Amino acid sequence: MAVFVALILGSLAARLVGWLGVDYTDGWPQAIAVGLAVMFTMTGFAHFVGLRRDMIAIVPPRLPAPGLLVTVTGILELLGAVGLLYPPTRVAAAGCLFLLMLVMFPANVYAARMPNPPRSMSSRLSAVHANVRMDGSKLVAISISGPLACREPDSGRSIRLLRIAVFRLTNASAWPSGAKAANTSN
Repeated sequence: MAVFVALILGSLAARLVGWLGVDYTDGWPQAIAVGLAVMFTMTGFAHFVGLRRDMIAIVPPRLPAPGLLVTVTGILELLGAVGLLYPPTRVAAAGCLFLLMLVMFPANVYAARMPNPPRSMSSRLSAVHANVRMDGSKLVAISISGPLACREPDSGRSIRLLRIAVFRLTNASAWPSGAKAANTSN
């Protein structure tokens, strides 16, 4: 949940700054890129401060050097956050962060199946939901927000991309037949 809060608040704050006249965030795509950067900065720093010990504990035992893996993934998240802020590297950064989340997802599945997961990795929900939700949330955030943050301001693709993402994330049978055609044809 914290990753979505960081994304939403970061995006809204950046957009507010844009409305106040700062050209860098004068549109939603730029503001969403800032929100994603805030989110990945937060999760990147968590690899070094506060949750480091717990993140090392959830690295599957068949992988070598858990501390090094946590360090490398934290650095990659921080580099990805910087890449999202620089428009020429935004698309590549979003793609690389998406791949990183896919690669890191098995560690959260492993943690969810641990008989005694680290204290910070469990909640009132079951350990399965708590751990899988964190990277799952980041995967959903980057897959929906990434294309929006990477589009050119005048291309008009953001609404189509958002509709397609929402359509794919929901049950296609729940759409009325007319709406289904309208939402996938754009």
